[in-house]
Amino acid sequence: MTSRVHKSARGLLTAALAVAIVGLTGCFGGHGGEEQPHAEHVIPDHKPADFPEAINQIVVRTADPISDATAVQELQDIIGWLPELAAQTDLPRADWDRIHEISIRWGQREWTVAADESEAYADELSLLQELAEKAKQVDTFNTYRTEGEEHV
Repeated sequence: MTSRVHKSARGLLTAALAVAIVGLTGCFGGHGGEEQPHAEHVIPDHKPADFPEAINQIVVRTADPISDATAVQELQDIIGWLPELAAQTDLPRADWDRIHEISIRWGQREWTVAADESEAYADELSLLQELAEKAKQVDTFNTYRTEGEEHV
């Protein structure tokens, strides 16, 4: 009787070992020698590197009326990235909340006319420019470019 139990245990151990080996080789083995494609995260060329650069891009892109659909879409993308880029700074939560509110409002705006026609826009842009300067001052790991200095 002991030998039957011993044989059964040995059989189960052998089966478990075989399953483990097949499982490991399935994980590490190739699929017919071909590499599987990996999903890549593509960062658009027009995405600013940081919050101050995003504000600079908005100033430049809204200086004149925008008539090109691609330019409008890129501007809307940059506006949509403002909260994300601001979150990467050391700005206080209240400042981030204000940036988020402006980005929502501007995300719904028609950008086919000159942006600076509106006093509200000018006030909000001025606030964003102040916050971009503040971000440069308060960020712990300041890597922003300043005039005459190398980018670190």
